[in-house]
Amino acid sequence: MKVDMHMHTYFSDGTMSPEEIVQKAKMREVGILAITDHNKLESWEELQKAAAKEGIIPIRGVEINAAYKDKVLHLLAYGFEDHTKLFELIDLADREMQRMSDDLIVNLSKIDERVSLEDFNAYEYDRRKGGWKGLHYLLERGLTTKLFEGFRFYREYGCDFPEY
Repeated sequence: MKVDMHMHTYFSDGTMSPEEIVQKAKMREVGILAITDHNKLESWEELQKAAAKEGIIPIRGVEINAAYKDKVLHLLAYGFEDHTKLFELIDLADREMQRMSDDLIVNLSKIDERVSLEDFNAYEYDRRKGGWKGLHYLLERGLTTKLFEGFRFYREYGCDFPEY
């Protein structure tokens, strides 16, 4: 039996819904599937429903962004039950990732009139394009020409993973 234990949906930085991932898994004859979105649990219910229809065993998963000393880590958790402390940790990791982008936009707005925190907060993007909100915002406001070029701004302005 084939197993895929590390998939991302558009709830984090993937491009597909949980149902679309299940359909692809079925075509690839995957029998056990885990979605491990970054700091997000929203896909679990949809994964369960879609997997049940296709005879795939779903495993609850999440990828938690963390840091240890000067190292950035991605911790994978599988098969867990509802637990307040775990959910608080996942929520904290998600808030910190959001704060990285907020802080970057505040820093950039001091030197570039194309961006503002108010505009960023109101900004919506197509999650199916992958990536994350801050990267899309930088691209659409003309600060980058390619989606993942935006990571350099996070590093340059001290708003990268190690600082959070």
